[in-house]
Amino acid sequence: MKYLILCPSDKRIIHISTTLEYNIVGGLILDSGLHVAPNICEVVEVEEVPNHIEVEKYCYVENEYVLNENYIEAE
Repeated sequence: MKYLILCPSDKRIIHISTTLEYNIVGGLILDSGLHVAPNICEVVEVEEVPNHIEVEKYCYVENEYVLNENYIEAE
């Protein structure tokens, strides 16, 4: 099981986590130890994430991975 952490406005994948826990105030704790306020992101549970999917480069829209049209490749 994996968890996609999405930006609510454009469904951009901002993090991919293998674990998801909640702290005592309801915030999300991701596998990296990162604490995130649940009101600033959307969490989607998926079985697997294809190997070619990259954070920021892809969005997750209507159960499909799509290229982020605003993504600019780093030089």
